[in-house]
Amino acid sequence: TCNVGRMARAGRQDPVFGPAWEKTLADLKHIYDLAGEHGIRAVLVIFPYKFQVMDRECRLPQTILAGHAKESGIAVLDLVKIFEEAVATSPDATVELSRYFMDENHLAPAGHSLVASALYEYVESAKTRGGGN
Repeated sequence: TCNVGRMARAGRQDPVFGPAWEKTLADLKHIYDLAGEHGIRAVLVIFPYKFQVMDRECRLPQTILAGHAKESGIAVLDLVKIFEEAVATSPDATVELSRYFMDENHLAPAGHSLVASALYEYVESAKTRGGGN
């Protein structure tokens, strides 16, 4: 059984999660290379678990994934930031966050709407910049 909270704090050298990280990053590199071979600009979109929005110490996966993508010349859209901003002014951020997540990793309709807006803004911005990276 996988403990997601533990995984979110475990680095690439962790004896339990390290091999899975290496496989994941190798698979992503293959996707990036394949996209590049076909002239497709890839973007890594990182979705957070609900608990990661409230606990910055659990964002190691975002750091690992974003660093790997950037080393490969791939643009990154880390959605933890949009959820963090969405609840930042709420007197009870945990309750507000429940509007966006049905559970720890499935979005509610308001969460899908928030993500759709972020993706739209990203694509429009990329058009203006003349590229996706």
